[in-house]
Amino acid sequence: MRTNWNESPEKICMRSKALRIHNKRSAVKTAVFFPSRHCYDLKEALRLGIIDKNTFVVAIERDPEIAQTIFSFMQDNNMSGHVFRGNAYDCPLAEILGNRKIGYAFFDFCGDLCSNLAQWLMDIFADGLFTPAANVAFTFSLGARRCKLMKEVSRGLWEGPGNKMARRALQSLHYRPYRYGEGYSDNIAKKSFAIVDILWGCIGVKYKLDLQQIEMYKSFRTPMIMMSFGLQNRRKNGMRWAEEIATAISCC
Repeated sequence: MRTNWNESPEKICMRSKALRIHNKRSAVKTAVFFPSRHCYDLKEALRLGIIDKNTFVVAIERDPEIAQTIFSFMQDNNMSGHVFRGNAYDCPLAEILGNRKIGYAFFDFCGDLCSNLAQWLMDIFADGLFTPAANVAFTFSLGARRCKLMKEVSRGLWEGPGNKMARRALQSLHYRPYRYGEGYSDNIAKKSFAIVDILWGCIGVKYKLDLQQIEMYKSFRTPMIMMSFGLQNRRKNGMRWAEEIATAISCC
């Protein structure tokens, strides 16, 4: 029997939190999603008014069968946009968008933040594809997988600009659907900090970040992290950290 990763109670809760960061009164003009088979993200975003039938939606899915399901859902609901079939890091987002700017994005990756994915994120943020007041949310796995970038960053780049805020947020977590003893393990904590530092470098090349929420949860047996940011104009010292992260990415 196939496991539906999108229907665990914790995942449903995190999806709702990730979508509710968008508190604008009107729907965004352009949005990016990773809807998966059941299109829960799109259904909830439509219900909450984050997107409507006039929103240009870019949906990314590597499985051809699921991509066709997403395409059919968008057609059935008279939604405009584009379904990219392939890995996220191969998606030519700037080409697909044209002159459009993203107002909301839910990068529901659920896997590791590998070097290919980090490079893609750095590129799309450096290209300025987002509106100055955009909201972006991410999910990543904190499971024990082989990821050279995560190991390099967690071992060698511990003083990233996002670290103090991330540390305070992680230490004050109130939503704990799983425990490692009385808290989470040191390895999980280090990986959480590393992910935030990498994102700070990838996004900070062009934008200033406002960390809105960060939550750790468990999707069935896999520890996960969800975080969301508000974007503003780039801060002056953002480029330095972006260069350090770019060096780490290139070495992986």
